Amino acid sequence: MSIRNIDISENLMPQKSPVIFTIYKDANKQFRWRAKRGGRIIANCGEGYKRKESLLKTLTNFIFALSDESGVVKVKDTTRTW
Repeated sequence: MSIRNIDISENLMPQKSPVIFTIYKDANKQFRWRAKRGGRIIANCGEGYKRKESLLKTLTNFIFALSDESGVVKVKDTTRTW
């Protein structure tokens, strides 16, 4: 059995495309987020949030953790504030 290393970073995740975070409400009216790069979902939240502020705090921490590697980050908020 041989083991080989495969570099998938350039094939699946082009470094020049930005990470785009989308904030949305799920079927239960809870706030969630997902991150896409190059049209592929690369991360999403594992839980829904009742308060948008709670989601934004968690998302800010996640973005901060990625910021050293990912470069440009965009956030698209699809929820409506009434």
